[in-house]
Amino acid sequence: MIKGVEGKGLKVREMIMDGAYDREKVWREVERMKAKVVIKVRRDGRERGLLGRDETIREVREKGFDGWAKEKGYGRRNMAEASFSRLKRIFGDRVKAKNKDGKRVR
Repeated sequence: MIKGVEGKGLKVREMIMDGAYDREKVWREVERMKAKVVIKVRRDGRERGLLGRDETIREVREKGFDGWAKEKGYGRRNMAEASFSRLKRIFGDRVKAKNKDGKRVR
């Protein structure tokens, strides 16, 4: 998804991701992009030399998860998830259009 955005000449400036994205490949990509990122690290996460991840682990350790989440705006991820969930309940979770023109919101 990120490469698709960059392929259009756009820059990703900020991302908020849940713990499923707490992976070395993701953290390295974020470092490459120099984007602001909020990723929930796993409870048993250990520092591994990934600057952003290691910093996040230290911050969660110092402030507790709730303090870190509030400071970083992690709750915005939940708002986005709830919005998409609502849209899927209303319109369904599948795109039925066969071409790009049909997929556009009019």
